Amino acid sequence: KFDKDGVRILAGMDYDLGGESANYFRATLGNLQTAERLAQSNKGRRITGGVIDDSYIADLQAAQQHTRRNLDRIYADHNIAEVYTQVTKALSSHPDQMRKFGENLAEYSKVLTDTDPKYKAKILRDLALVHVAFGDKEPSIGGSREHYVNAQKYLDSSRLLDETSTDRAQIERLILRAR
Repeated sequence: KFDKDGVRILAGMDYDLGGESANYFRATLGNLQTAERLAQSNKGRRITGGVIDDSYIADLQAAQQHTRRNLDRIYADHNIAEVYTQVTKALSSHPDQMRKFGENLAEYSKVLTDTDPKYKAKILRDLALVHVAFGDKEPSIGGSREHYVNAQKYLDSSRLLDETSTDRAQIERLILRAR
């Protein structure tokens, strides 16, 4: 859904354009892992509401698994043609917001010093997808084919971080179609 605050998970597609939800899930997972380590080292201690025991630790582990499943859905393969359709619709109805979104995502990708290569590769693929959409729509909103060049650059960079993504291959086909 595109709104005044930006793009979120695209409805029914599990596609997190811009990686905001993935970033929250990643932070949640890190916090749950820290909580589990602390619980392990404090097992048997009394806390508000009870004692840290094996069931408390199991609950933390279950929450971690749930969070990982959500991340796996974001990192999984998608129907990029459907995602692309939603992105171009957002671009048609909100060109200024989408332009700002693309600019912000490009800046974010430059300063992202992340240890998770899948996350950075996902951000770069999102940038490529946005550039393809702009390249396809720009004649009507005053742009150039430079977007296809940028899309290919971001896609090539994402390949170095995550060679297994079929999303990348689908975005590549969109770029090739435009040439």
